[in-house]
Amino acid sequence: MRSSILILSILLTPQLNLTAQAPQLPPAVSAGLEAYKQGGASAALATWLKGSAIPQETSPATRAAFEQIEGAYGHFTGYDVLRVVPFGPHVLRSYVVILYERGAVYAWFDSYKGGEHWILTQFLFNTKPDVILPPSMLAP
Repeated sequence: MRSSILILSILLTPQLNLTAQAPQLPPAVSAGLEAYKQGGASAALATWLKGSAIPQETSPATRAAFEQIEGAYGHFTGYDVLRVVPFGPHVLRSYVVILYERGAVYAWFDSYKGGEHWILTQFLFNTKPDVILPPSMLAP
């Protein structure tokens, strides 16, 4: 009797969703990544720099870096969100792997929400994960 009650209670217990969900990127970051997918590096940079305090003069150098990466790794194919870390209610750091045909580029984006919208305050890309990711994310 006890075993049939136990089996019945296990069968009737709602199943937990054990699938890991990717952290939610701030819209300023995700919009830039989607712009990259649709229109390339120039579109991504225009989206990331919109409303930002990052000087527009950095755009040509950053665009050249993207062209160099694309020359070595091929076309952008997507991205993986590794982690979004809050630094209080108004600042987030997003760790992302940008995927190409022949390799990956690691990035972090710092986002700030001072009003209604998120903006980027800085970002950094590198082909070496240890330059971008904190040691805790690199440990096995």
